[in-house]
Amino acid sequence: STLIFTIRHLSILSCMMSVHPDDFSSLSNPQQISVKDLEWDALIDFDSQVLQGSVKYTFQRNDLKSNRLCLDTNHLTIYEVADDKGNFLDYILHPVSKSHLGQLLDITLSPETVSISVQYSTTPQSSALQWLPPSQTGGKVHPYLFTQCQAIHARSLFPCQDRPGVKFSYTARMTSPSWSTCVMSALLQKT
Repeated sequence: STLIFTIRHLSILSCMMSVHPDDFSSLSNPQQISVKDLEWDALIDFDSQVLQGSVKYTFQRNDLKSNRLCLDTNHLTIYEVADDKGNFLDYILHPVSKSHLGQLLDITLSPETVSISVQYSTTPQSSALQWLPPSQTGGKVHPYLFTQCQAIHARSLFPCQDRPGVKFSYTARMTSPSWSTCVMSALLQKT
């Protein structure tokens, strides 16, 4: 079954938070280019204990000279990056320099690019995903998945600017087995 969730309004207080350039918990660059809206589409694969998905990012250029969108990742496999016209974009998934920060996904943008999409999957090592076998659930029949993105684990769910000062609206479309129920901190739009 597929569920679609949407958050379109952020609290004024959280939008007023500033992005500090010396945030040592992130490799991202929201001072130059900041994500404003995210469309996340994912298939939950309980057998492989991974999410397979795509994320579309709409962003704002805070520095008009910048042509690099830098996103935090950790234990993700990146398959491709494309612009809003379907053109493949060059990117580098940098090696891990500090294990707690994961890897920098460095995407080269053309001046006219206003949104991009990233095809990716998580891995069984993605720290935001907690997979429980049926034996650890109340009914003992089906496995269970929950996510925990604090403090800097969202980067292991999908590539993002994983900083407390970065806020954006999002839409999520989750496809899960028919026996499961998917919930998140958003309003259910349709099933």
